[in-house]
Amino acid sequence: MEDQIIELILLRHGQSTLNSKNLFCGWIDPPLTDIGIEQAKSAAREIKKHLSTISKPSVSFCSRLTRTKETLLTILKELDALNNNSVEETSENVIIEKQNPLTFKNVPANPSIDKTGYKFYSSWRLNERHYGSWQGQNKKKVLSIVGDKEYMQVRRDYEGRPPDVNLDKEMEHKKNVHDDVTFGDVTEEYEFKEPNRCEKYQMEYQFGHVALPISESLSDVLTRMTPLLEDFIIPNIIESENKTGMIIAHGSSIRAMLMKLLGLDAEEIKGVNIPNGMPMIVKLSYQKIPHKNKYNIKFVDRYYLDPELAAKKAEQVKNEGRT
Repeated sequence: MEDQIIELILLRHGQSTLNSKNLFCGWIDPPLTDIGIEQAKSAAREIKKHLSTISKPSVSFCSRLTRTKETLLTILKELDALNNNSVEETSENVIIEKQNPLTFKNVPANPSIDKTGYKFYSSWRLNERHYGSWQGQNKKKVLSIVGDKEYMQVRRDYEGRPPDVNLDKEMEHKKNVHDDVTFGDVTEEYEFKEPNRCEKYQMEYQFGHVALPISESLSDVLTRMTPLLEDFIIPNIIESENKTGMIIAHGSSIRAMLMKLLGLDAEEIKGVNIPNGMPMIVKLSYQKIPHKNKYNIKFVDRYYLDPELAAKKAEQVKNEGRT
């Protein structure tokens, strides 16, 4: 049987309000800046030219963080406008899961419009890497405290992991929220906080247990992202109308995805930096495994739609905090 081809459009979200301040963002949940919105619109124009006769990807995915959802919705709206279509209503489906064995199910976040319009899917497994206690901290300040060797080891080594977050201090929370957990009073000022997990990820907690991180390496991101990619995202793209899917994620989750899809090792991934708002195309071939709902996937090609600008911006990402 001849291999068939699917296409992934990978994109790191547009600039967020914390990106603009040169802060480690992680699971903190800021919106896009005006620049971030314009980056999403520019990405849509590049995607439109690339898709040619296709008006938009058949299926799209994003993380559970606001900056990827805003980027995705901006791109979809812009694609409708560029194709002279009326703006199509969108409906978010949260990918929730059960353990033993791990299974995925999508649940409409806005069921009133779930049967109409364009569906997209969101999952915490596509979230940015959790930057532990570095979240909300200025990158230059962290570099000055820990030194260049540790700074780059945490940022780019496969197993590099920042110190754990202190959820009592660095997360917005209430008393007696989930499973009768009680947090102590928070008196210390902390400007940028991660959202209350029991509120932000309420749907995930309702369906089953999720073990959310308090600090992650790239290795950790790869581990939590891989089942979603293999068992939900890839099959949905294969089964879609035009076999084209768009994934709006984050620097670390896209790097982890490239490790998996391209077969990069821990040394090779060190040199991969993902700029904001620059669409990347990844082409894969696939064959269905007989008598199983799984596929053999092979890497075919990958490239940025604007390679020169992407290379320039990737170099800027590499040097964040050091210049």
